[in-house]
Amino acid sequence: MTTSYRDRTADLLRAIALFLLFAAHTSFPDSFQNIREFDVPLLFFLSGMSYVYSIQGSRPDQKTYLLRRFRKLILRVWIFLIFFFLFFNGILHSGISSNVILNSFLMTGSGIMFVWVYRVFFFNCITLPILQERTRKMPAEKRILIGIAALAVNDLIYRFLISPMQNYVFQKLLTYLFSDTVGFTVLAWFGASYPDLEEKGRIRFTLLFLVFYLIAGGLSGFPFLESMKYPPSLYFSSYGMFCSSLLYLLLSRNPGRIRNSAVWISKNCMNLYLAHIFVYYLGTWKIESPWIQFALLSAGSFLIVYAAETIRKAVKTHR
Repeated sequence: MTTSYRDRTADLLRAIALFLLFAAHTSFPDSFQNIREFDVPLLFFLSGMSYVYSIQGSRPDQKTYLLRRFRKLILRVWIFLIFFFLFFNGILHSGISSNVILNSFLMTGSGIMFVWVYRVFFFNCITLPILQERTRKMPAEKRILIGIAALAVNDLIYRFLISPMQNYVFQKLLTYLFSDTVGFTVLAWFGASYPDLEEKGRIRFTLLFLVFYLIAGGLSGFPFLESMKYPPSLYFSSYGMFCSSLLYLLLSRNPGRIRNSAVWISKNCMNLYLAHIFVYYLGTWKIESPWIQFALLSAGSFLIVYAAETIRKAVKTHR
């Protein structure tokens, strides 16, 4: 889908989020890992902004939109997984079980790591347009307050109804389909509402989520944010939205200085993320130095994507 507006600040933030995700899959100290836990909320926040920009001027047919997103978010991951398992099981004889392979294609927590996010992004493509359409005439501030209330209710439903369930399969199914979907859709909804705010409104947005983070953290004893990520709790989400908005406010002061390299990374974010999974499973996690791990994940991902893009252009030219 061609967007009618390119937000270079959002491009830079998406690039930052990607590098933070690379860092998440290294052995940097827990103190740093706790600070960088806004990376996934930032990506969903940006996805909401991107959706709003993409529908400026005309609203796409929902069926066409979902089919397009299915190809990009699900089919592309499935193609990646086919090559991934052919390489690691067929060539390296890694012995990855059929159960892990199946769950990887289902994008659950029992498959290979890191692909679950594409399942949630696709579910967001179903829920966010409906939510946005039904609330687009509502003031952005009201949407944000409703979103905060929805996160709090989602917390309660998960904690007291879904989490205690004895049937593990049913409990996981409800978590994936309801709790995760609601939590991450609300984060994208915040991002979709953000462009409607003036600068003062964005400052209030930032301070509001700082307050909710401090309140939720104070009530729960400020646990590690990672433990409150699945599904995204109000505590985890408030931290993510506070950091996302604060960074946007700081980096949007001079968007003209944002380099084209950040735009390239933003446009290739999904491919770079998939490439880093491949590099990670080649054994970067075995290396002791987190800085070397990070360097290899970053460099390896960029080389794979750049090489694939070069080959694709060469093939297209010689057709």
